[in-house]
Formats: sequence, C-alpha cells, structure tokens
Amino acid sequence: LNIPLFQHENMIKLLKSLKVNMGEHHFDRTSALRMSLQISDSFHRKLVKHIVSLNLPISVILDATTDIRGKHYVIVYLKALEEQRDVNGQLLQVKPVVLFYKLIELGMDEDANAYIEALHNSFSEDIEKELKFDQSVSKLIVGLGSDGASVMIGSQNGLLAKLRQKYNRNIYSVHCMAHKFNLASGRAWKNHKTFQNVENLINNVYNFYNNRGHKRKGHLSNTAAEMKEIYYEYSQIFRVRWISSEYSAVRKIQKSFVLLSADLKLIAENSEKDFNAITTQEAKDVLDQLNDRHFFRFCIF
Repeated sequence: LNIPLFQHENMIKLLKSLKVNMGEHHFDRTSALRMSLQISDSFHRKLVKHIVSLNLPISVILDATTDIRGKHYVIVYLKALEEQRDVNGQLLQVKPVVLFYKLIELGMDEDANAYIEALHNSFSEDIEKELKFDQSVSKLIVGLGSDGASVMIGSQNGLLAKLRQKYNRNIYSVHCMAHKFNLASGRAWKNHKTFQNVENLINNVYNFYNNRGHKRKGHLSNTAAEMKEIYYEYSQIFRVRWISSEYSAVRKIQKSFVLLSADLKLIAENSEKDFNAITTQEAKDVLDQLNDRHFFRFCIF
C-alpha cells in the first residue's frame, strides 16, 4: 500500500485498537526499518536464486541518481529470458522479463571504475550467501543498457569496456530508446525561438509560484476556489526527462489558462496591497508572456 515508515507507530496503534496481540518488539522506533530490510533481503535472495536457476542470458540495465542528501546511487535492473512451461513441463515460450536487482550506494566517484566496483561488490555479497551469483553473471551476461553517456559506453574507460574486459567477451550495448528520442527531440527544437520562449514561460510560471514561500501558491488556490476552477501544481521542465515533463507542464498551463491569467492579473494589480513591488512586477511580466498569442497557439500545437 506504499505506507511510509514514519506511519509505523500509527499502524501499531490501529492494530492495538483492534485488540490484536502485538507482543513487544514491534514498538521499537527502528522495528519498521528492520522488518523492511528483512523482507527486502528475503525477496532479493529469492530473486537471485531464480535468475541462477534460469541459466539463460541476462543483460544489465542501470542508471545513477542522487538523493536529497547528496548521496550517489546506481539502480540496477536485470533483463533475462524466462521460460514458460505447461503443467506437463512442455516448453511454451521464452519471453524477456525485466527484474529489479538492487539499489547500490556509490562513493564520491561516479566514473566507470565506481560502477564496476559497485556491481562487483554486490555480486560478491551474493556469493557470500552461497548463491554463486557472480559465477552465473560471468557466464550469462550478454548486454548492457544505459543512457549512452560516455561513462557508460566509452570505448576505452566506459563501463561497457570494463565489463568486456572483466568477463572477456563481447557485451552488446543498448542506448535507451526513450533517452535517444529525448535527446533528438530536444536538439530539433533547440534553435526555435518560439519554442524557447514557451520553455522559459513554463519554468517562469513554476518559479513564480514555488520559489517564494507559500503565499503566492495560496493566493492561486484561493482564486481557484472562488472561480470554481481546478487547482494545479505547476511543473518545471527536467532536461533529462524533457518530453514527459514538457508535456505535463504544458498541459497543466493549458487546462488552467483562464485561472492562471486571472490570478496573475489580481497579483499584478495588487488592489488588496498583499504583495510587494517585486512580486507584482514579476506577475506582470509572466502575464504579458502568457497573453502572447504565439504562446497559446504553440501550446495547442
């Protein structure tokens, strides 16, 4: 149900109110985390045993991310072939499946050496659990899926080159198609003036309502209630997720165009003297951009 760990105490209270005998050890503040880690470890062992039992080719799919604390991680999926058989053991088909392997914390470095070391250490941990996973990987790995960055597919010092060297075989590289399409689309529009203006306005709307506390956003919410319009949380454009973030951001502005225009006009006029001169001027600037006929025409396009 995606219930977060910090709700553990409330879940315990709920169960106690239902007269469930909770014992003693569930009440510790770290018990939810311990249970989650135990479940995670159990599922991971089952997953690795399953992959080893398949004894079919696998590919590694990975990408890096950074959390809010600035720690670096690499998320790893395994793409494998899986046999489907009937009740009599007769082979029906072999289909590809993508399986979540692990989220691995990286050190300070994010180069190919850091990735290969992180994968090696993780596979080695599974060896220590008598799963012999590293041996299976060395025999079965055939491909690498990534975002196509040089740290991933560099011919000399990329992760692909190091995997080929480590496992002494030609490992195929696949550049994520969604990422390639993202790069191609962004490049195609790069020098289009109207498009650049639309992007700037989308980010300006997001920044106007999100970068100066909650007052502006609260004003928008109140305006939406008075006008009986739907209130949207506006989005910004993420370059690495350009197509999906662009579409989502444009749709929200398009669907709330009347509300957004009305709210910016109210702030710009500032008849209630609720806002300072900087805010009213910013509202005027955004409103002028929003009322440009080229903008709305391009949004529809």
